[in-house]
This record gives sequence, structure tokens and C-alpha cells, in this order.
Amino acid sequence: MTAARPHDSRLVRLACLIAGGVALALGLIGIVVPLLPTTPFVLLAAACFARSSVRLHDAMLGHRVIGPIILEWQTHRAMPRRAKRYAYGLMLLSFGSSMWLMPSHWHRVLLGGIGLVLLFFLWRVPVRELPSIKQ
Repeated sequence: MTAARPHDSRLVRLACLIAGGVALALGLIGIVVPLLPTTPFVLLAAACFARSSVRLHDAMLGHRVIGPIILEWQTHRAMPRRAKRYAYGLMLLSFGSSMWLMPSHWHRVLLGGIGLVLLFFLWRVPVRELPSIKQ
């Protein structure tokens, strides 16, 4: 897989930079807001930064938590088992607490349905173990 390089057009680079910043902000908000997913926004931010800023893209790839996950997605379209388990746990926590706090039965059913759809899509993502890093 070849590495993406910044776009030749200054306007496209600026648009990608802004889109990447917005996507990263939404991903960070998605850590605490139940129906806002984190991972797709972080992956979108990495893709935008790859076309707009080598420095920001390298910073994301160099991050100790999200870097290996982004690299795994870019190269193999898969995610590590540990990240998948973590995602399942966060989904259970966020959807479970949201459903528990909802006063309306229909809202609970709607949240449960959305949660099941997201669970299905996450289940379909292939798992690939990260190579162990020896120090």
C-alpha cells in the first residue's frame, strides 16, 4: 500500500485539514456521547490528514493508542482483538447506561436497535493481531 501524499491544490489541502479537524473533534466527543461513534471519525481524520498535512498524519500514526489501530486499518482493513473488545465494552456501557436513563420505553427500544446494528457492523470487521513489540 502506498502512502497518501498531500494534495497538490492548496484549497483541497485546506478543506481536508478542516474536515480532519472536525472529524477528530467529533471522534473525541464520541468517547463520552453514546450515539456518536469514535473510531470512524478518527479513521476519517487520519485519511483527511494524509491528504492535507504529513505532520498531523504522522502525529496520529505515532500516537501510542490510536496509531497502531489506524495503521492496522490502513494496511489490512482489520482491527486488533483488544481494540474490538474495548469497543464492545464501551458500546455496552454507553448504550446500557443510556437505555437505563431513558424514561420512554420506545426510546429504549430505538437505542437497543441502533446498538444492535452497530454491534453487527463491529462484529463484521476482521480481527488481526498486532505484532508484539520487543524492547
